[in-house]
Amino acid sequence: MSFDAAGDSTNEFRFLASDAAGVGRTGPLPEVRRVSVPIPDGRQLSALRYGGEHEAPEFVLLHGMGLNAHSFDPTVLALGRPALAIDLAGHGCSDWRADATYRPDLLAEDVVVALDALAQGPVVLVGHSLGALTAIVVAALRPSAVQSLVIVDLTPGVTPSSDAAGITEFIAGQRTFDTIDEIVDRAVQFGIGSDRAALTRGVALNTRLRSDGKLEWTHHFAHLLPDPNNPAEVEAAAKAMAAAAAAQDAAAPADPSQPYAGLWSPLEHLAAPVTLIRGAAGMVSDAMLAEWREHLP
Repeated sequence: MSFDAAGDSTNEFRFLASDAAGVGRTGPLPEVRRVSVPIPDGRQLSALRYGGEHEAPEFVLLHGMGLNAHSFDPTVLALGRPALAIDLAGHGCSDWRADATYRPDLLAEDVVVALDALAQGPVVLVGHSLGALTAIVVAALRPSAVQSLVIVDLTPGVTPSSDAAGITEFIAGQRTFDTIDEIVDRAVQFGIGSDRAALTRGVALNTRLRSDGKLEWTHHFAHLLPDPNNPAEVEAAAKAMAAAAAAQDAAAPADPSQPYAGLWSPLEHLAAPVTLIRGAAGMVSDAMLAEWREHLP
């Protein structure tokens, strides 16, 4: 199956040249390689390292729910600086969690391990969406490792049941697809974007071909709902969801409608500069922006 007329669909770096052209980068492409960090519980956390082998990353980037490290390829190419983009647990090439629980505090523990292993000094930590919440926790856990914090398109005041309902349905509402175009059509329908070329690139880098010829997402979120025709899958999913529910209950927030409101306090107390980037048609509403300004004037 070919996703790109100019390249091999098995080459995860096949879009770098077009990404560079899209951001107006001229000259040679940077060295990009996949690296892996062992997590104490036996999992592996995967990441993309941009720059020479001996160049310490100046930027560390954390993607949003259902995405992966390649989301930041154009950003890093535009920056032209050494960087590390991490596949959060359950995403991209990183291992899935056995308990299927992907709270920001748990994701942050993995990122701290990666920072300790791969970053030699303070970095600009950039987090988008779920990665933004994770980045706040990372900065609180390892303040000496964070030169500055950049939060993209989300705040701790998010109400997932309403603010993120469409994204959740897009990710988990359909398990398998026949073609890339089918997924792109669905993304346009859900308002994920309108640039079909950009969406095709994102989908191609976030799906895999099954043995039956169907396409499926690589991230764990899309696999938490079982196939009703597969009893073993139903049983495994039920166990995973029960474990996840128990873990969530153990850390239940005071206000279930705003489960991340507890992150305001560590955000307010960070010594590093904090920047919020608001998408023109993104998740941060006027009310969320006003709340941000109350907490971080």
